[in-house]
Amino acid sequence: MFRRILISVLVFLASFSLSAQDFGSWTSYTSMKRVRALSGSSDAVWAATEGGVFRYDPGADSANAFTTYTNIEGLAGIDAASIVVTGRRVLTGFGSGNINMLDDEHWTLVPDIARSTNYTRRGINTFAPDGDRVFVGTEFGVTVFYPEKREFGDTYVQFGDLASPAAVNDVFILGGDIWVATDRGTARASLSAPNLQEPATWTSYTTSDGLPANNTLALQVFRGEMIAGTESGVAVFRGGSWSALSAFPNGGIVDMASTGDTLYVLTKNDLFRATTLDNLEKLHSSPPGVEFTSMLINASGQLWLGTTDGIVEHRGADEWIYLKPDGPNSNQFTSLAVSTTGVLWAASGRDAAGKGFYGFDGERWMNYTTTTHPEIESNSYLLVTAAPSGAMIFGGWGAGLLVRYPDGSLQRFDETNVPDFPGVVGGPGFNAIGGVAVDRNGTVWMVHFRTGNGSILGALTADSTWHFFSNPVSPEITYLTQLAIDAYGTKWIIPSGASPFQGLVYFNDNGTLEDRSDDTWGSMSARGPEGLDAAKVTAVAVDRTGDLWIGTDIGLRTIFNTRNPERVIKTCNNTLCNIEGQYVTCIAIDPLNNKWIGTQNGVFVLSADGGFIIAQYDESNSPLLSNDVKAIVVHPQTGVAYIGTDKGLSALRTTSILPRESFEKLRVSPNPFRPGVHNQVYIDGLVEETTLKIVTPDGALVAEVPTPGGRIGSWDGRTREGSLVRPGVYFIIAYNYDGTKAAVGKIAVIR
Repeated sequence: MFRRILISVLVFLASFSLSAQDFGSWTSYTSMKRVRALSGSSDAVWAATEGGVFRYDPGADSANAFTTYTNIEGLAGIDAASIVVTGRRVLTGFGSGNINMLDDEHWTLVPDIARSTNYTRRGINTFAPDGDRVFVGTEFGVTVFYPEKREFGDTYVQFGDLASPAAVNDVFILGGDIWVATDRGTARASLSAPNLQEPATWTSYTTSDGLPANNTLALQVFRGEMIAGTESGVAVFRGGSWSALSAFPNGGIVDMASTGDTLYVLTKNDLFRATTLDNLEKLHSSPPGVEFTSMLINASGQLWLGTTDGIVEHRGADEWIYLKPDGPNSNQFTSLAVSTTGVLWAASGRDAAGKGFYGFDGERWMNYTTTTHPEIESNSYLLVTAAPSGAMIFGGWGAGLLVRYPDGSLQRFDETNVPDFPGVVGGPGFNAIGGVAVDRNGTVWMVHFRTGNGSILGALTADSTWHFFSNPVSPEITYLTQLAIDAYGTKWIIPSGASPFQGLVYFNDNGTLEDRSDDTWGSMSARGPEGLDAAKVTAVAVDRTGDLWIGTDIGLRTIFNTRNPERVIKTCNNTLCNIEGQYVTCIAIDPLNNKWIGTQNGVFVLSADGGFIIAQYDESNSPLLSNDVKAIVVHPQTGVAYIGTDKGLSALRTTSILPRESFEKLRVSPNPFRPGVHNQVYIDGLVEETTLKIVTPDGALVAEVPTPGGRIGSWDGRTREGSLVRPGVYFIIAYNYDGTKAAVGKIAVIR
């Protein structure tokens, strides 16, 4: 049969569109709207943000104005705290003590402070360039850094009489003096002093010397006088002491800047301008929900503000332009799902952590908040799932159920428009959804958390009919969250951590939503040694063969026959797959039925049967943004594994892609293949259960390779005997299990 396949496919052999693949590559998606610090070059504004660093080029077109940098581009992390442009270099600092330096388009790590064991707190708060050196303000004092040499000089930790260690919030060079603003007061010293490490070299100032507060946040020079901004107001230094300025705000000073004849003072919500110290005017106020964080006046005199929602450009008069890079609304990702149209959707969280929800089409982000879409009522959405209809279903913590239809319209359901819609005990109007799933009929099932009317489970059918269910067996079990539905229609529900009962609750309506007489309820205690044998259940998922995978606080469990829920297998308790002891936070099933297990220590990828670990990712061996994984989904059309954390979204390109229904054409890459340079040849475009045969042009069999079963297969460039093939041209023949479908590609091997 193999010879017949070879002949038939060679007859139709044509040219193939080939492209290099980047399987195994990572991408980080973060929110950079919360700006921590600003600095400017001659042609750009640089910002340190909670999601990394960005550069904004005012002269560029809107599509190319922002350049973003994350850990993928070489940053030591994403939570940048400070930034400065000095000459041709950019320095950015992190709370860990790491410094990154951008030089010739490459970020270099300077880890000396982070690795120091002399100080408990090592964060980098500010930079002050001075010639060939930069004074670095840290959580423990000031250290001198020489960027050209990439070397550190002296460190100053004792500033006169100020208690040590003092967190340095700002450093200012004025004439021959260095000034420091700390959380314990201000201090100054002459740069010509022989030893700035000597405390007596410094003169210190506190509230006893006239400062409004010891916690000094910013320093600036105005008309030749030093101005200090503190948490309780602004003061000017005259005659050896400080005098509070009554015309200025009496608290919440964020930053200050000066053009020589004009002083700008920034608070969280207002920007003030002064031409004299007794003449202050309010120039601009932040929009609702936005706070100011930093300020910059660049070399051309342009005023920029950093905010919790991007940067602001002042274009004169009352024209204030708010700008930010494209990205998710926050770095919180509590739930992930892919729509039938291939769009990734994410929920952000509950209560104060909730920042709405967001969608990503592979190029642009769509953010939904109460500001952009008031009809969603709340930003507290912690769950999302996809419906076969193309709709996306969101579970709100207080706002009920929200449906986003394929046309983009939104509809929210709660007790105001659905009779008997459950609300929490003692909280009328607060409709908390703990879990959401959609069954094969398109019915949306939801778990109602701690309801006042006893209904813990709701169902919204495809024809918009509502049904609610109470548990007659265990009515006291009401603290419920998370939901999965198996092949038999059984709903598997997890109690929350607040519930007195820990384990699993299961329910089956037996396909008769109207008839309650045939409903079945049951529960499994987590603590049963013959069952789950754990303190609590933390995650649940149904795989592609109908098996139920259960995450616990100490590992993974499996029910291979959900009609017999009492038979629980303790999964991954062997040397090949030992994740026993891991706190499982989420479980995702990829298109090849592999299990992606999120834990508090990173991600474990298990084989389809759970028998061995395929891969393991954490912060130490990958660009994963956080080891504390909140949600995972593997895109069925692209194979990208999206991993949600509270520090952003990590994405890993994998070969776990749904197979094609039939062969069209094979994409083979890299082509040519260079053994020793490339590890694998990837063959894209396979059908289910494809086998690959590698043959010479005259039909001699070189290798036979099984594939994982999805759209992508690979070959390592070796013969059946294990040796690398010789240079030349080879045909790759792909055919399904019974030989009724086949395709061919070709590969050039060079050395």
